[in-house]
Amino acid sequence: MGLRVSDPKHVLVTSGNGPTVAEDAAAAAVDALMAPLQDHVTPMLLVDPQNGRIRRLNAAAIVLYGRDAATLGQMSIDGLDTQAASAVLRFRQKAASVGCTMDTRHRLASGATLAVRLSASPVRCAAQPYLLCIVQDMTELEQMHSDLRVRQDQLNLVLGTAVAGYTEVDYETGNVFVSGGMLALMGYSADLPLRPTATLDALVHPDDVGQVREISRSARNADHVVEYRFRLHHRVDTWVWVQAGGTMRYDIAGHPVRFVGTLHDINFAMRIEANLRGSEARYRLMFDASPLPMLVLDQSGERILEANKAAQALYGFVQTSLAGRPARTILGFGQMALFRRLLATPSSDGIASIPMKHQTLDGRVLEVECHCSPLVERDRRQSLVLVHDLTERKAAEAVIQRLITLDTLTQLPNRELVLRRLGQSIAYCRRHRKVGVLLLIDLDSFRTVNTAVGREFGDALLREVARRLGHATRASDMVARLAGDEFAIVLDQQETSGEAASRAAEAATRRVLDSLRQPYQIDGADLFITASIGVVLLDGSSGDGNQVITHAEAAVSIAKEAGRNTMRFYDPNQQTIRDRRVSLEMDLRRALDDEQFRLFYQVQVDQHGRPRGAEVLLRWMHPSRGMVPPLEFVHPAEETGVIHSLGRWVLQRESLPQAGAK
Repeated sequence: MGLRVSDPKHVLVTSGNGPTVAEDAAAAAVDALMAPLQDHVTPMLLVDPQNGRIRRLNAAAIVLYGRDAATLGQMSIDGLDTQAASAVLRFRQKAASVGCTMDTRHRLASGATLAVRLSASPVRCAAQPYLLCIVQDMTELEQMHSDLRVRQDQLNLVLGTAVAGYTEVDYETGNVFVSGGMLALMGYSADLPLRPTATLDALVHPDDVGQVREISRSARNADHVVEYRFRLHHRVDTWVWVQAGGTMRYDIAGHPVRFVGTLHDINFAMRIEANLRGSEARYRLMFDASPLPMLVLDQSGERILEANKAAQALYGFVQTSLAGRPARTILGFGQMALFRRLLATPSSDGIASIPMKHQTLDGRVLEVECHCSPLVERDRRQSLVLVHDLTERKAAEAVIQRLITLDTLTQLPNRELVLRRLGQSIAYCRRHRKVGVLLLIDLDSFRTVNTAVGREFGDALLREVARRLGHATRASDMVARLAGDEFAIVLDQQETSGEAASRAAEAATRRVLDSLRQPYQIDGADLFITASIGVVLLDGSSGDGNQVITHAEAAVSIAKEAGRNTMRFYDPNQQTIRDRRVSLEMDLRRALDDEQFRLFYQVQVDQHGRPRGAEVLLRWMHPSRGMVPPLEFVHPAEETGVIHSLGRWVLQRESLPQAGAK
């Protein structure tokens, strides 16, 4: 393999013999995909999902990793990641399917590692799958979380003595773990164990059983820590007040797999507050010097009590102070309820986060992610909010989304978006017993026109075709470009019967054909071009989107065989015949190499019965079909060009007996 550097900002791996025309076309398509992102301040990588190889990168990625483009182009994203290869492989597989985000660490050229958030989205370019990865430097946020968790570590010292017990329930295996501290709280030990048959009713006070059962059920659907108090039965027939806290753990699919809970006495909360007051001075230094925007809000979340310099700058309050202003000052429209939910939602590590829209002093909207942690200062309950500005990242994601779902030449939806729409339409028709319509339009002789007049002329023609298709359909219909000169229309109209859907399809195809057959004026030249249309009815028996498009392509081929400039409905029987013919053509190409043809000689005699010559007969001995008649294989051989190789083979074989006769 060789390395082809088309731009100092990105690389493309090619074969050692130099790029082919197809590789050049693929490289140009990838360049067009990455062009809007080259000068973006956010580091971005275009990655092969199969092997993780980096195919393109922008200038910001070069700066972040401290390596030149050629070096990064020879690396894989697996090589940058400090995690095990299996973990990165699972990330790539999931990202190639639905897109995902992963917090990890990447290696820099200096040998150091960097905390990053890797957001990967699947894209297709030149019919090849890629992952477009946004690399977000998380160093400052990680440090901030680390500083905040220092106080949590201090609390863990108290936790070691305050927590009376720990329990863990594994929903996959059914195993239940109960710590010795929890047993001791109830008066049991290794020498005096709890009965295995002990039930919830026996362990919990009768007045509290209903509450505990309800909270346990709701915890399976909760995404935050569940806390509650109840009375626990002691071995010597007394009741012990405990405060329980627990959280549910979920797998990637969102299914609950493990419940983790703790038990502690009521004095635990007081010890937490004492610990927080002791760390006030350290917190104050961290708050004032932090480069991340930070806010302190009152217990209600309605008023900003403090704002550090970074927050003042982010929201544009350079000359005046944010402190003392209502929280609505920085919140976008309709965000107050969301903000209250953030403040009221604790998480397993004490830090809750949620994406929001904020606004600056001059009215500019910011896309932010807020991280909230409870705070106690001077016996007052408050909230510490860290604000992470996501505006640039969201703008980049919007660009990526447009590139993923729109055709760059015509600005029509592309194949990916058509497949989504088809999936929705097929599901609706199956559920409501309706019939929908897909039209597949293929321009007649477009390649000839494109070759004769040039690519720019052909591109202008495709844009005009896209415009006419838009005028020939309703605004609610989806008009898309699948590839090359192939367009699709998904009618936003579901009928109650196949007959009604067929009439709607015929009316739509007449409008399309009438529009497309009108003369085109491009660069002062008149051009006439027609189209062939394949129609597929969508009902409960339809396959997925890819199968429906394949059926429509088969109908287009039948329309072209019928003389072009017309339409044909997909016929499963015709498809069976075409599939058999395609299989026969593939077998033909192997038949010569596998010596499957045979020559037979039929003697020719004159009127007196004397031999005057012989007629050579060609027969195909197929390994599974047996003797295939010439009527079935000669025409396909002519269409595929195999007839020339077959003729040379016959002449060579026929000449051998003649040479022997001489």
